[in-house]
Amino acid sequence: MRRSPSRRSSNRRSTTGDLSRTKPTRTKNQRSIFLSYSWDNPSHTDWVEKFAFRLKANGLDVIVDRWHLKLGDSIARFMEAAIESSDFVLLICTPRYRLRADQRSGGVGYEHDLMTARKIASGDNARFIPILRAGTWYTATPKWIAGQLGVDLRGENYAEESFQNLVDHLLKFPIRNTRPSIRRNRP
Repeated sequence: MRRSPSRRSSNRRSTTGDLSRTKPTRTKNQRSIFLSYSWDNPSHTDWVEKFAFRLKANGLDVIVDRWHLKLGDSIARFMEAAIESSDFVLLICTPRYRLRADQRSGGVGYEHDLMTARKIASGDNARFIPILRAGTWYTATPKWIAGQLGVDLRGENYAEESFQNLVDHLLKFPIRNTRPSIRRNRP
């Protein structure tokens, strides 16, 4: 999840302002999705961004660190607000993601602290959906979410039917009545 700001692409747009003071850009009934992932390598982060664009093209409001953070923003506050304000959190599972989650290391580790606390406090299991990107369910899925039904999207040319089933589920799931807002950078 964390990446050095100096390695960020220079063509990324940023906005000003604090996350807690921003206004939402999604429509009232649009489902919001936060993508939790590790920065395994450049091809993986590119895959995550393409995946985010595909979700957005299907009518979902997608929250991704690369689109929403700007220099000087609080990464911890961003993760807290994104997890709290999203209707769903998609965990992009790889062996490195599992390692970071299970060891509570870096941004992924912090996100998992927040997600497990949310799951324990509210029993809100359906919000968290594992997406298998690489490895196997056993080697890539964090312990706390193992055994929860997920979607297999391994490889560059994953099964279109699997992707469409995910989108259909995300669009049909009931929306919570209230959500905090989070800043948007991309249209």
